[in-house]
Amino acid sequence: MKKLLTLSLMMPLFAFANGWAVGYSNVDADEIKLGGLSGSYEWDLNESWSTELGLILGVSDDSASSDGILINAEIDTGYFAKVKYHVNDKLYLGLSVADYSIDATGSMDGLSMSVSMNEREQGIGIGYEVFNNFVVSFDALDEVDVLNFQYKF
Repeated sequence: MKKLLTLSLMMPLFAFANGWAVGYSNVDADEIKLGGLSGSYEWDLNESWSTELGLILGVSDDSASSDGILINAEIDTGYFAKVKYHVNDKLYLGLSVADYSIDATGSMDGLSMSVSMNEREQGIGIGYEVFNNFVVSFDALDEVDVLNFQYKF
């Protein structure tokens, strides 16, 4: 609930400025699929290149079972940066860096443990503007794949 309140307080910032975007990200880490709300700002460097910096807040958790161990995981706050090459007005290719934290709890035979992992990953991505100001993108990072849906103001 805190995360939704934080994002709703940030919404007025997005409403009045070009370059801002909000969206949903689906993070796929092996058998665990997590979700997060994202907000970002994009700067045009010239007509073919741009840079995007953003924040992701986890809103959806998931669980998986392996060898009798039940694992529950959720994304804590994460940050990302992208350098984009715009092939045309609709399509871009990019390089991404993401720094995020995943909180995981596990249990087996009545024993439980909790782990928080901080990760920094690099990868490549592709994005396409499907409708006016609505962008779908995919980033293949070191250990996770991220599918993003964004609305750009």
